[in-house]
Amino acid sequence: MYHEGIDNKIVKLHFHGREHLNVGRWMQALRDGEEHTIEAFKHHMFSVHAKKPYDNGLEYMEAMDYDTKEQLMSFESILDEGAGIFEQLWGYRSASFIASCYIWPTEIETILKDKGVNYIQGVVAHAVPASEKFKYKYKYHFQGTRNAHGQRYIVRNAFFEPSHTPEDDNIGQCLKRIDIAFKWNKPAVISTHRLNFMGGLDPLNRERGLKQLSSLLKQIMKRWPSVEFMSTDQLGDTMEGLHQ
Repeated sequence: MYHEGIDNKIVKLHFHGREHLNVGRWMQALRDGEEHTIEAFKHHMFSVHAKKPYDNGLEYMEAMDYDTKEQLMSFESILDEGAGIFEQLWGYRSASFIASCYIWPTEIETILKDKGVNYIQGVVAHAVPASEKFKYKYKYHFQGTRNAHGQRYIVRNAFFEPSHTPEDDNIGQCLKRIDIAFKWNKPAVISTHRLNFMGGLDPLNRERGLKQLSSLLKQIMKRWPSVEFMSTDQLGDTMEGLHQ
């Protein structure tokens, strides 16, 4: 189904890492016998509210965060293997990457460059792991700016997450952010997750998500008739003058 979507230019997948899991922290918690992590493991899960100092509320999902030099060094093999799996599964190298939870050390950017990644997606505030666990320094990126390796930062500036915030006016809030971006002559980069459209556990979740997505897209096209939809790599190529 994914390949059909790719072939019909409905979806364009991009690299998100080998797994959405901080392997080093999770394995250390298991070795130490952290009770919540062990209980989750028994149920074939890893994402739980583990106690500090093992978890900072992200439930081990911050894949590119680290506590030791060894963990930092492991990211090269993790990204190498992940990029290889991506190409094997989808038939192309991803030109873009987004780190889990918007956390990544700048050291991985050159590794990504070697894997063909020219565009790094995130939000304005990039959390860079600092010397103390769960402490970060923040780098601020603006749409299309480059790093030292020539890669461009693609900044998410609109959000559509109805499953995360069902009580909010997700459509209205997303439209407001799109409007702000367009008024400043910036592209609107919308963040949304597959969770909003999944129905394996709750079919109503999928129905609600798809219905709201359809409404959002219709309102976008009505309000901005000349709008053009494109993938992250197409947006980056447009900035480079490569996309026609």
